[in-house]
Amino acid sequence: MLLQQVLTDLHPTPRMTPNRLPLELTQESCGQLQNLYLHTDLGQLDCLIHISGVGDFDAVKANSIAVKLSMGPCRILSLDALIQDKETLGRQRDKDSTLHLKAIREQA
Repeated sequence: MLLQQVLTDLHPTPRMTPNRLPLELTQESCGQLQNLYLHTDLGQLDCLIHISGVGDFDAVKANSIAVKLSMGPCRILSLDALIQDKETLGRQRDKDSTLHLKAIREQA
């Protein structure tokens, strides 16, 4: 699986399981996945099939911006799209985050 090949040097392990076994994606397991929550040497990585308030992959890509990281180019969710996502989720921690994100947007 391409994702596993790309992440191999970062030693990915599934985050939502008690035992930190190495990531082993197969054609069958990929077909059953909705979201993939990983821990890597660089930190957490969430591979999501859908972002609440934004949409599917194409919508997320359209609402993202390109950034250059030390390891290469990457796309990240725009601030407005992140705020939209947090407002849609509606959990208290997301409401708190939304206040901070809106304050950041006002200062930009």
